[in-house]
Amino acid sequence: MPPQDDKPLHPWHPYEALYPAKMTRLARVVSALPIVAVVISVPLIFLGLGYSPMEGQAGLHPLTVTMLIPIAVAIIVAWICFRLVVRRAQRNDYEQCLKCSHPLTGLAADGECPRCRKPYTLELNRWAWKRACRHSVTPVPPLSDDPERQPRLTMDEKFSLLSGHPDYFAYTRRYYPMAFRRSIMTGLLASIAALLVYDIGLLVISRFISLPDVVGDRWHEMDMWAYLLLLAVTMFVLWRILARWKKRVSDLDGNMCLGCGYSLEGLPDMDQCPECGTAFSREATQSIWKRFRQPRTWSFAQDNKNWRQ
Repeated sequence: MPPQDDKPLHPWHPYEALYPAKMTRLARVVSALPIVAVVISVPLIFLGLGYSPMEGQAGLHPLTVTMLIPIAVAIIVAWICFRLVVRRAQRNDYEQCLKCSHPLTGLAADGECPRCRKPYTLELNRWAWKRACRHSVTPVPPLSDDPERQPRLTMDEKFSLLSGHPDYFAYTRRYYPMAFRRSIMTGLLASIAALLVYDIGLLVISRFISLPDVVGDRWHEMDMWAYLLLLAVTMFVLWRILARWKKRVSDLDGNMCLGCGYSLEGLPDMDQCPECGTAFSREATQSIWKRFRQPRTWSFAQDNKNWRQ
């Protein structure tokens, strides 16, 4: 059964069955990184990195320790994890199992994975891994006219793809295409860097240089308002970027590349973006952008229920 109207299709639709399971698992790990980072950062407040009002001790602002540092760490670790997956696929010439990522180099063109026994076709697997690594490929996989070579998805596998959707952000239950994420990444990283430099800089000054109390006291009014002002400017800029993207999506009716945001009007329903080379399906592209500009569903559990109905 196809997804309901308010459910975004997978970017690879109708060939989402070829999406490597490794990428789905990677998306889930990345989504858990900020939570792990926050859990680790909270004790740091009590170990001297955070401000202790009972003792009048200067330290990093609690928001820096519990929010900014975890976000920065999660972004860096996520990038490193993705690059490691891409580098491994490149070493194996993109000939890897779609289920367990076991190298298939040197094996027959058709067969079963030695590790998980999943049937494979090297040409299809190579196309899938190249696309997953964001290389320019044709929108239609090779051998697509042979239905026996196309893998079938169970209902559980379809829901797994939905929960591990590459554009799904679990904390807000919203879908943010790569084009949008790239547009805010520079501003977000610059804002985080500014806040970290400000807070860590004052911490270093207050602990190693003898200056007036107005600098050493982390809860002094001037310091607090300066920090909050930087944070407010960051949130306002991100909100304006989001509003601008939603307006553009509405103006183009979702006919935009998921990779770069280029207008796809006038192109075939399945083609490559002329700007960045990203393969697209108009049906999937419009469904994802439509979900991007609409309010989220109230619960991911409700998404699960609707999908399985």
